[in-house]
Amino acid sequence: MTKTTGTVTELKRLWWIKINTKPARKHALDGALFLHRGKVRYTANGTEYEKWTCL
Repeated sequence: MTKTTGTVTELKRLWWIKINTKPARKHALDGALFLHRGKVRYTANGTEYEKWTCL
């Protein structure tokens, strides 16, 4: 397996997926984290790919 690098071309925040980091909250977004979805463009073996992934 070879390692390849790519470029992030688009980044979106997933507002509907919330991760609470505190057991008790003062308000709805206190300590909340939101996942990001990124579009990555990379080249492997001469072929260009574009893939969505969660960051």
